[in-house]
Amino acid sequence: MIAAFLTFFSFLILNGALITTNVGNGSCPWEMVALREEEMPLYWKAKAARCYLSAKSAAAESRCPVEEKSRSCGLSARHHKSNYMRLRHKENDDFYLSNYSATQELKKMLNDRSLVWFGDSVSRNILGIIGQRAREMRVNFLHGVHNPPELYDTLNPNDKDAAPAWNAFGDMVVNYSLKNPNGSVVVINAGLHFHDKSRYETALRPIFNTLQRCDHAHPANICIFAETTAQHFATISGGYPSDWDVKKLPNSAFSQQDKMAYKVKFIKWRLEIEKQQNNTLYPETANLRYKCMPSHARGQDGCRTLSWRNQMAHEFKNKYFPKIRILSVYRVTDFFWDMHFGSIIHATTIQLYKDKGVKKVWDCTHFCYSPAMAEGLAFELVNALKGE
Repeated sequence: MIAAFLTFFSFLILNGALITTNVGNGSCPWEMVALREEEMPLYWKAKAARCYLSAKSAAAESRCPVEEKSRSCGLSARHHKSNYMRLRHKENDDFYLSNYSATQELKKMLNDRSLVWFGDSVSRNILGIIGQRAREMRVNFLHGVHNPPELYDTLNPNDKDAAPAWNAFGDMVVNYSLKNPNGSVVVINAGLHFHDKSRYETALRPIFNTLQRCDHAHPANICIFAETTAQHFATISGGYPSDWDVKKLPNSAFSQQDKMAYKVKFIKWRLEIEKQQNNTLYPETANLRYKCMPSHARGQDGCRTLSWRNQMAHEFKNKYFPKIRILSVYRVTDFFWDMHFGSIIHATTIQLYKDKGVKKVWDCTHFCYSPAMAEGLAFELVNALKGE
């Protein structure tokens, strides 16, 4: 099969105080703040969702509608910090839902164009989060949002001679962008299926060539390269390990000394967060075991530090394709380390993995629905459309 080429930690202060990460102002435009009581209905539109989030015990939670909980895996872990938080943009005072919604602004920017997102399962995941937020806000993107299935498994990053496939991919992207006579906003992501820097560098040129062709195919087309989303596995890079458990770090190029130092840091972090849970959450959740890990607990700078894939993409774009726009998704998604499938104890998700023959749910790549994440992604997409 031709594989898909395209694939915050802070403790919550419920009194409304500012929640910050350990990163400095640097180049990170975002920070996380606790939702105020009056903001909850602006983010969590469904009363049933707010029922789960306001429950103080398992008994209270049992009285909330089951169908709402099954619809969003994030609500199965209402104690997760990100459910009670929102992003605040340091440079844009309008980013408050009381007077501004990035999702509604995105509708205005799209006008009558289609929003098409080419990529892998994470691209489909991100597009689904934006789409769900639009439905909850009763925002009608006139021509919908699309993740074309025929392009889902387009290219194999390990092919020795992928030129014909790349050319075919470019043709398909351009043709799809022309399906709507009013034009399209096309987003392409490539990253998580590439694990070799040289292969990724080789792939960037045909990807950006395709974006350039797409831009020129219709006067109303805007074709954008999306950064690779953040991953939060308990590895030094945060990336997916081939074989790993809590007691054993993945085999890698890291020295044994690095592995031991990192293992100590990870265990210390686990003990710290479990202590925090015991102090702040009701007893039923005291023994929760997070499987994913925030960037700064790995010694990374999180939002301020791009992953190697994104660093390469930005450098390549600036050098060869300065007019192509880049959608900043890494710095938004990095905050939501506790909203991955693998951080959520959720019966529906567990069954889904069991049906696929997977014994353990250990997914620190894909995200549960979060209205705060959706608004942040929409805000960055609006900025990309404005050319900012």
